[in-house]
Amino acid sequence: MGELDPVVDGWQIDAAAHRITKGAETRRLEPKAMQVLVLLAALPGVVVSRTELLRSVWGGAFVGNDAVSAAIIKLRRAFNDSARSPRVIETVHKSGYRLIAPITTSKPVHRPHTDEPATTRSPPSVRLATLLRCEFNIEHPPTSPMSPEEWRQATQAIDDAIDRIIVRHGGTPIHESTATMGVFGAPISQEHHALRAVQAAIEIRTDMDATSGGDVPFTWRIAMASVPVCRKE
Repeated sequence: MGELDPVVDGWQIDAAAHRITKGAETRRLEPKAMQVLVLLAALPGVVVSRTELLRSVWGGAFVGNDAVSAAIIKLRRAFNDSARSPRVIETVHKSGYRLIAPITTSKPVHRPHTDEPATTRSPPSVRLATLLRCEFNIEHPPTSPMSPEEWRQATQAIDDAIDRIIVRHGGTPIHESTATMGVFGAPISQEHHALRAVQAAIEIRTDMDATSGGDVPFTWRIAMASVPVCRKE
């Protein structure tokens, strides 16, 4: 676990290992339940809708609201929380869920003095960042196949549109051949980076829906996850 791991209701969150720890007790969480927890912890006190959770954690896959409910039940069980008298996760009727438990960060670990040289490097610190990946596939019309240059120009136009949205919401775009990744919360730390990513995803979806039926038809999908990142001091 890193020096900046979030602590929710006294439980230290180790997202990479899918576990929460308090003292000598450790409880395991399924990956999707952990991703839901990380997203809620990134937005303390903010109501996160079921739709946003489905888009962020399940990447828009058709799983239904039952998947979100099951993840919330698992989190409440892990925290010994109650839906009727919540201490950690509150259900907001017809709106979504919000984390109401106090959130802090874990304290640095104080190691005993040794005779190691003063040049010994300190371990990397860990914080959370949110990754937004937009993958697209340009469909070649059977009646008028695209030339390589036309394909390149169409791909560049989609990349540029996604880039502008990511940058507008404070993210850093990274390009792949047929996908663009947006990084929020790293390398520069940001407040509410998960919310920024969600807002960017919603705008990208609106923009893609509006243009995918135009002169250059294409299919696309968006995936999102909050993940721990290391930073060497």
